Amino acid sequence: MSQNISKGTVLFDLTKTRFLRILFLVLTILWMITIFYFSSKTAVSSTEQSIGLGERLFRILIPDMDSWPPEQKAAFLESADHFIRKTAHFTEYLILGVLLFCTVNIGGRRASRRGLWKACLLPFVAAFCYAVSDEIHQSFVPGRSGQAADVLIDSCGAFAGILIFLLVFSARWDRTKSN
Repeated sequence: MSQNISKGTVLFDLTKTRFLRILFLVLTILWMITIFYFSSKTAVSSTEQSIGLGERLFRILIPDMDSWPPEQKAAFLESADHFIRKTAHFTEYLILGVLLFCTVNIGGRRASRRGLWKACLLPFVAAFCYAVSDEIHQSFVPGRSGQAADVLIDSCGAFAGILIFLLVFSARWDRTKSN
């Protein structure tokens, strides 16, 4: 009887693992579509969107911003636009790095300390290749251009996402192993 329960548990674990892999694959593809959508916006539309986001964010951080003269507020938002765009690049790819790491590594065997680079390499290379293709895509969008610096920022975001998730995942695994 215990063998049947054990087999059922293994089957459940395999089904759960398969479900998680499919879930993360679907989430990864949806996120890549989202990145593609944002990259498809014209320069004017993209600028309006990032300035609008900046305005909403800075209203929270700077409560008296609405009392500023319109020219001062516009100048401030325009100066912050570059920072907002680069932060958005980093964040988009941080999320992509986490999703790719999960897609590739969920349900796999626990990598040894020496094998951790292998667990991170495929998700990182995939994110890097997507960042390159994203910048190439942007070069065909009116008013936009592909920037090597953005590929670097995107890659750093993906690396940070993978690293953060790896540290959290390793700490959790070490905690469950010791129990």
